[in-house]
Amino acid sequence: MLLRVVGRLLLVFSLYAVSIVAHGYDVNERFSVGGVLAGAWQCQFLTVSDAADDACRGAVPLNPEFGYKLTDQALLHARFAFVAGNGLNTVSPFQVSSWAADLQDDVRDINGRGRNYLMTAWYQHNFTIRPDIRLQATVGLIDSSEYLDTNLYSNDEYTQFMNEALVNNPGVLLPAYDRGLAVSWGMGAWDIHAVYMNVGKTDEGGSDIAGSDSVDIADNYDYLGLEADYTLTTPLGMGNYRVMYLQTSDDFIHADGTKAARSSAVLLSFDQSLGESLGAFLRVGRQSDDTAITYRSIYSGGLDISGNLWGRARDNVGLGIGFLEGGNESIDYSRVAEAYYRMVLHEHLAVTADLQYMRDVQRDGSGPEGFILGLRVVTNL
Repeated sequence: MLLRVVGRLLLVFSLYAVSIVAHGYDVNERFSVGGVLAGAWQCQFLTVSDAADDACRGAVPLNPEFGYKLTDQALLHARFAFVAGNGLNTVSPFQVSSWAADLQDDVRDINGRGRNYLMTAWYQHNFTIRPDIRLQATVGLIDSSEYLDTNLYSNDEYTQFMNEALVNNPGVLLPAYDRGLAVSWGMGAWDIHAVYMNVGKTDEGGSDIAGSDSVDIADNYDYLGLEADYTLTTPLGMGNYRVMYLQTSDDFIHADGTKAARSSAVLLSFDQSLGESLGAFLRVGRQSDDTAITYRSIYSGGLDISGNLWGRARDNVGLGIGFLEGGNESIDYSRVAEAYYRMVLHEHLAVTADLQYMRDVQRDGSGPEGFILGLRVVTNL
């Protein structure tokens, strides 16, 4: 078993060779190519489980991106995802995923639309009104988490935390990879984001939710997300403070299973630098329970420690914890803790050693508990 694990890790490390020649570049002044190539190998060691065994699994996502600048203010963009493997998703007994990346099953028949591999494709226009006003509109196949629930220290499953409870909020709807419109307006320290989407088929564990397997059942629904951001710079450093309100149309199944209902949620997401080498983040969210929901509330937070402290300025350590309060289904609560060390080997390659603790508790007191040990290798294309 150990030899097989070591062999798989060596395969992941072979991405280093690819990174030597696969770096983002501008083909010409209008056309650009970029993206991410990643590999991760995770092993779960369960201390309590009635329905699963210890296991090791891996996945290799390739996410190429293409951009075409129509004018200085107009851009066409598309992102694809080609993935080998589902990681621990098919054998894990836990409700939330230990790696929030879109994996093999997530990139096929996206949102029940019959579309494979094409994740986003949009047209974006930046409007010039006044030098101090920022206005941007994006229309097409979009990802709401690119505009909502962002966070400086806990928002990227390729460079930061891996567990989905520390990437975005798995207790609220953050639809992705479907048709919609996003408008961003900014002036001074304020930014306002509004996202409208029409999302296709959604079921428990559906792939249309960015960073979430906790999804209410709906065949098709409309979605509106609003966020207000405020940036404040103090002697401690820069801080970002976000307040969000999210709501769907009444196309979800009611909690009692008898009628249609809508889902709504309120979410806070903060990050604050604490000097040159330390940062902190906090997320708090709560959603309505009219629909069948796995989690009603989430509380998460943690620290980011810069490698400045030990002479490696591009490295960092992340420490995070999450508590998810159960909704009106079988789970009473879930707990997540994660620690990682990310080592940047050169401009286009980073390796992350990752350790997670996870526990789900059902209302009868049962539920799995265990640790996940992982290694992630990421190269920017």
